[in-house]
Amino acid sequence: MKQLKETFVESARELKNIRSLTGLALLMALGSILSAVLTIQITPSQKIGFGYLATVLMGALYGPVAGGVAAGLRDILQYLIKPTGMYYFGFTLNAILGAVIYGLFFYKRRVTVVKAAVSKGLVNVFVNSVLGSIWLADLLGKGVGVLFYPKLVENLISLPVEAAVLYLALGVLLEAYRKVRLGSRPGV
Repeated sequence: MKQLKETFVESARELKNIRSLTGLALLMALGSILSAVLTIQITPSQKIGFGYLATVLMGALYGPVAGGVAAGLRDILQYLIKPTGMYYFGFTLNAILGAVIYGLFFYKRRVTVVKAAVSKGLVNVFVNSVLGSIWLADLLGKGVGVLFYPKLVENLISLPVEAAVLYLALGVLLEAYRKVRLGSRPGV
């Protein structure tokens, strides 16, 4: 429990650091670009996007608090820039929870296949399928069950690919980040 509290406190401190705020802003922009450009349509209702990688990086580099704040802001700004449908806070909450989950799994921690699969599984099943269905049901006035099962199937189908991409990309990106960050310090 103490380690969890320390993780949240350290992550909250990231919001006071100009370098962290700049990195978060860049990742917010990158996430919007990846969502718009790098989305592969598999079937009319099934697609795999790569915008989540920016959210993963927000959580991994800056922790659950800073990552969650940035993911929430990105969701709101993305809606203000290019509104699609009605704004609904539940989806902003989903964005925040996704970054918090990734932050809890990867902030100042090693990237493993198990962590990649479990974190992506939690986001796909709990955040995207369960909560996403609840928000859509409220928004559309339909039953949760009608929306949940197709959403769950869609998220379970994309889970292996997304978890593999998360594992491979995150390891490479974090290593590149460490090299760049260490290389930018005087005397190193």
